[in-house]
Amino acid sequence: MNASLETLWLLGMLIAAAASLIAVIIQDLTALAVSVSLLFTLTYLFRSSRMKEEGREKKARFFKRISLFFFFCFLLAAANALTMP
Repeated sequence: MNASLETLWLLGMLIAAAASLIAVIIQDLTALAVSVSLLFTLTYLFRSSRMKEEGREKKARFFKRISLFFFFCFLLAAANALTMP
């Protein structure tokens, strides 16, 4: 993985972590669920790409499946946040 792509991954994770921290401070559980699920999605996708580079295909598929699970959780939490009054 080249340095600029790795920097973008880390920047995305940093933004999601900051959003999670802000949601904790303002005590907004809906925003917390959205930001944490996005953070987990990005983290597991990053780990999956690292495992694939290292030649660990089986673990890479496992981490990709976990990231898909958290992505669906992100979609559900975001849809819930958008439909709340």
